[in-house]
Amino acid sequence: MSKYVPFLHLGLIFKRKKHYFANLLKKYMALLNKLRNSTWVLVFVLGALALFVASDYFSSTKYSFSDEQRVGEIDGKEITFIEFDARYKTLLTQIANGQSETQDMKDQASMYAWNQIIQELIIDKEYQKLGIDVSEAEAGALLYSDDAHPTIKQYFSNEGVFSPSNVTNFVKNVARKDPKMMSQFEMIVGNIVNEVKFKKYNALLAKSIYATSLDAEDELISSQGQLNGKSITLNYATIDDKTIKITDDELKAYISKHKDDFKQTASRDIEYILVDVNPSSKDTQALVNELTNELVAFNSTEDDSLFVTLKNSLTPYDTNFQSHGTYNKEIEAKLFSAKKDSAFGPLFYDGGFSIFKVVDTKRDSNYYFHAIRADVTIPGTTKADTTEAFAKAKRLLAESASTSNTLDFFNSKSNTGEVIYAQDMGWVREGSQMEEINKAIKSLPGVGGTVVKTPFGITILKLVEPKSYELIKVAELRKNVEALNETVENAYQKANEFRSNLNSKKEDEFDVLTKKMGINKSIANGIKESDKMVTAIPGTRDVIRWVFNKETEEGDYSDVINCENFFIVAHMVNIKEEGTAEVKDVREKVTKLVMNEKKGEILKAKFEKAMKGATTMEQIALGVESIVQPFNNINFSANGLPFAGNDPKLIGLVCGIKVKTISKPVVTDDGVSVIFVESANYPQIPTDLKLQKGMVYSQAKQQAVNAVTEGLKKLKDVKDERYKFF
Repeated sequence: MSKYVPFLHLGLIFKRKKHYFANLLKKYMALLNKLRNSTWVLVFVLGALALFVASDYFSSTKYSFSDEQRVGEIDGKEITFIEFDARYKTLLTQIANGQSETQDMKDQASMYAWNQIIQELIIDKEYQKLGIDVSEAEAGALLYSDDAHPTIKQYFSNEGVFSPSNVTNFVKNVARKDPKMMSQFEMIVGNIVNEVKFKKYNALLAKSIYATSLDAEDELISSQGQLNGKSITLNYATIDDKTIKITDDELKAYISKHKDDFKQTASRDIEYILVDVNPSSKDTQALVNELTNELVAFNSTEDDSLFVTLKNSLTPYDTNFQSHGTYNKEIEAKLFSAKKDSAFGPLFYDGGFSIFKVVDTKRDSNYYFHAIRADVTIPGTTKADTTEAFAKAKRLLAESASTSNTLDFFNSKSNTGEVIYAQDMGWVREGSQMEEINKAIKSLPGVGGTVVKTPFGITILKLVEPKSYELIKVAELRKNVEALNETVENAYQKANEFRSNLNSKKEDEFDVLTKKMGINKSIANGIKESDKMVTAIPGTRDVIRWVFNKETEEGDYSDVINCENFFIVAHMVNIKEEGTAEVKDVREKVTKLVMNEKKGEILKAKFEKAMKGATTMEQIALGVESIVQPFNNINFSANGLPFAGNDPKLIGLVCGIKVKTISKPVVTDDGVSVIFVESANYPQIPTDLKLQKGMVYSQAKQQAVNAVTEGLKKLKDVKDERYKFF
């Protein structure tokens, strides 16, 4: 039992949608429904934890299908599949909230379950070591005082007014009698506690950071100093690549010497074919027939809500009356002209078919209108200018009467400057616009147009359809067009035929077969263990599992993999293991670096020869057959040196060299350069450096939070292997 309140444990859950109810205190039913029916999105407010997860999720360990089913390891503790799955299923149920589970919901549940474990095994332990806690008195103030936490006020306000008694009465009369309500309330409280702890943790870190006057002065000079001078650069391109000989041993030696530059996470490169499982015309007709056959039953049913629910309609039954502008444009006119209690369809829109039934109608107290709006500028401030704009607007309105598309007409006038902009306002409820437009629309008969002056100029309004007071309640049975068994089988057979013809493991076999069978080949490079999809194709996690199976080797072919709406056959082209890259993995990159290194030695020697006896930059430039380039206003904030390159070493050299001194040749990413600083202008250092010290402190504080988080993450050796199962 928590020491804060009898219902407290450390949950980390927020709700997805914010609902406000007017009668919270009337028998507590509003809040009861709010907590029972709202869909919850479970998120961590702990910034440090977010940093943990953001990187750990994308740096998993090597995949294997061992008998030991685990989803990861944190601080030496193995996280078993059974332990994780229990959390995952609980959270997935809460996220789905009775709806069909989607892949996004599953991904959220997996992430939140992992976050919970990291919270318990790392973050909470750090809080305990540091003595960070929330006292009973502090918890009481957060929950039951006039100065309660904003989240508590959000949930327990009645008509915008919060009272601590709202919370105590809810706990006493509702939560203690309903375990589900108590559980939801505990989660809210747990979230608040963690937020407070996190703020204390950040405050503790902030106290360990400081900025001195010297830091502030250095920042001012670095960011506002202005260095001017000259440079001479010999680019690597001045030497022909063909003149440079490079061996594999040299490439290996370079990688060994620069291991940190060639660290890599495990990844895979594959080529694959993808066979779409697209619904055929036969599948489409089958759905049309199915829905047509439902029309009789839809007509005769006395419970439309139950009917569409039992038939698994993609569109849930809507108990509300709706106005014009609510429905898809392709079907709305048919709905408002349909006979009450008479089912009709099927109609196609947005990739699916539906049958409809208008179950009730009524008249609204306000009308709805559909109008086109176009604004015309007033060229000046005089009355004559306004009169001129009015006349132009009326002329345009009259001309629009002879066009088939009013919006296109007004848009064409925006190209000539006669109209500022034009828009289709859609269906709008009476009184919802600015006063001038409301009055103008009200004065119009069933159709027609008018011109009105608004604070923005002169506005043309033209009704597209007659005003309507009508509201309708519609039942819809909707289904998407899906591939039937025969279509799926045909697609599978095509993919299986391709796979059956792959047997020689010749290097070009995969490519040859795709051309022979007329199937497009795709490539996916750099696949990581934690990736959710291959080249943004939904449902391809099984492909990722195959490529990281320890039994899969370079040159292997996968079996036919079912990826929801596709069948895939993959060919393992390249395996990159975690650690230092091999030459074959980075040949192009390391070859360029070794070549530049060799060219750098040649160009550096050329500079050194030219600099012997030279006293000016111009003499050196003549000796290396180059030119002197000026630079101005350079400081540490500069992104590069004009005509020399973007290597940070150049900026460091400019800012570090003594004025009136010619530097030694420096090898950079772009070539070899010699620098001469002619003058340096530094800002006046103010006597009061409070503002500058504050800026330096803020930057250092944020860096400290990130550094501590990264340090803890490495120290606890978090290994995320959820990709095996989730």
